[in-house]
Amino acid sequence: HSSGLGIQLAFVAVALAITMAFPLVVYPLRAAVNLMLVGRPQLDSWMEHLLQTGGLSVAVLLVALEVPGVNVVFQLLGSTTSAMLCFIVPGVLGLLAGCGEQPRHRAGIGALIVLGVFIGVTGTTITLLDIATGKR
Repeated sequence: HSSGLGIQLAFVAVALAITMAFPLVVYPLRAAVNLMLVGRPQLDSWMEHLLQTGGLSVAVLLVALEVPGVNVVFQLLGSTTSAMLCFIVPGVLGLLAGCGEQPRHRAGIGALIVLGVFIGVTGTTITLLDIATGKR
């Protein structure tokens, strides 16, 4: 029975989790937008702060209403973050740690990074093509 107390409690729990987590997402998003636009993470006035926060919230709402399902979000996140975490970041950290001093090691690390970029771009492209063709 879909209108039971357990289902209603689950909806309330998810709504509370999303409501409480949203400010934690908006702060770094706002700081990143500020760094790109004005070169510093904080704006000068509260009015700019409120307008930017409102604009970002409306943009997030419009994207959420337009995305066909949560599976698309998981596909996009999975295709990008898994490639980054499994291939690209370890390769870059290996280079930064000095593991690429020998040409053979440097070639292996480079191959790891290139493979990660290929996997990330391919996964993201497939997901976007599925969205564009209406398969999702």
